[in-house]
Amino acid sequence: MLREALSDSMPQTAQAALAVLSPDGVLLGSLLGRCSARTVRHAVPLLFSPLAQLIGGPSAKIAYAALDAFAALVTRGACDLPLLLPFLLQSPGDDEGAAGIGRLRMLARTCSRHADRSSGALLEKSIAIDSLLTRCTSALRSEEPQARQAAAELVVSIHKLSRSKKALIESWLASQPAMSPELCQDIEERFLAMLSDNCP
Repeated sequence: MLREALSDSMPQTAQAALAVLSPDGVLLGSLLGRCSARTVRHAVPLLFSPLAQLIGGPSAKIAYAALDAFAALVTRGACDLPLLLPFLLQSPGDDEGAAGIGRLRMLARTCSRHADRSSGALLEKSIAIDSLLTRCTSALRSEEPQARQAAAELVVSIHKLSRSKKALIESWLASQPAMSPELCQDIEERFLAMLSDNCP
């Protein structure tokens, strides 16, 4: 029923469903804790596809709420973050609006969080690196500074995550049309920060 409500063409219906999925909503606040882990693992992923569609929808308010629902499901342990990546990658819409920037940051956070864990190799296999880079292409040239920053963060996070395609990522970055000095400096500083974090 919740999945159908998220997919409903009426914005009010989707908003009501998202209210249930909010961090303080009924589902995450009380009902989820009463379900078995097996039931949760089976049921929660059914919500990913309609949530991803809402992120790319025309309403910024609904898109933000859908991003919050994704984050809340992860925070409450209802699902593993890597499971969300394919749905975030498939969600429509550009990455220059507020919701798109939030999506880029969530993708970057996911890659960075799992880069130094055993789950990193599995995560890298489950996603297409070129799909992640494609999401960065237009955002790197956005007139919106936050979009450029989010794209830079994602590029560096992908590089940190990848074990076997670092050269591919570096080649892709070098092949991009000239970027502003500020953006180049931002990316360089992020790479330096990543390297310093990895040094003993």
